[in-house]
Amino acid sequence: MEGAARLNGTLATSFVGPQSLQKSYTLVTASDGITGTFATFDTEGLPSFFTSSLDYSSNAVSMSLASAISAVPGLTANESALASAIDGALNNASGSAIGELPSGLSAFYDLSLSEVPSALNALSGQAYASEQSVPIGDSSYSRQAVLGRLRQSAYAGETGPVGALAFGGPATVQPGSGSPEPAGAAEALAYATKAPVAPAPVATTEGPIFWAEGFGGLKSNDQKRRRRPGRPGRRLFVSFHR
Repeated sequence: MEGAARLNGTLATSFVGPQSLQKSYTLVTASDGITGTFATFDTEGLPSFFTSSLDYSSNAVSMSLASAISAVPGLTANESALASAIDGALNNASGSAIGELPSGLSAFYDLSLSEVPSALNALSGQAYASEQSVPIGDSSYSRQAVLGRLRQSAYAGETGPVGALAFGGPATVQPGSGSPEPAGAAEALAYATKAPVAPAPVATTEGPIFWAEGFGGLKSNDQKRRRRPGRPGRRLFVSFHR
């Protein structure tokens, strides 16, 4: 405009959509200078995770826009890292325009600030890496059961410190071995009393041998919302051999 401009009141801007947003807009120019500032500033239609600011010079007022997903409160470390990557891609796009998200993520522009953390959590991909580790972890139980039984058999009958290696694996039950029965229900439960001293290994020369080992575990999400598989694993490993 020609002449001087005195600013006050509310500056209202309206955005039709996130496409072709510019990094900076010149809103007011005055040939004879500008005095005062706007009391309030509205940005209708701007995505919730964008920040806007007014820059005043002697004869112009401009508006700057930037993606600030990483500034959303309550983000975990993984969510914050993803948010920073998105901010960098949008804000550091070449030219005067802000970059745009891929069409598959266009719904991200319509999220409220409270919905942003859960969306970042779903996009971070950490659950997929965790799921791949589950079968590897589960397979260790069966390996330990078999190796424990093999170790037990190899050291059966040994005395001294080495004899301890005959225990701690799957329990062996042999018909007619004459093992004493527990005195009561409490004694039969491993968690009811302290474990008794392990008995001497029972010779396994008669009849078939039955042994079994149960194992299981549970993994769940922690307080920082880092994904961990939340399904229980319960297995029973059973074997008969001579």
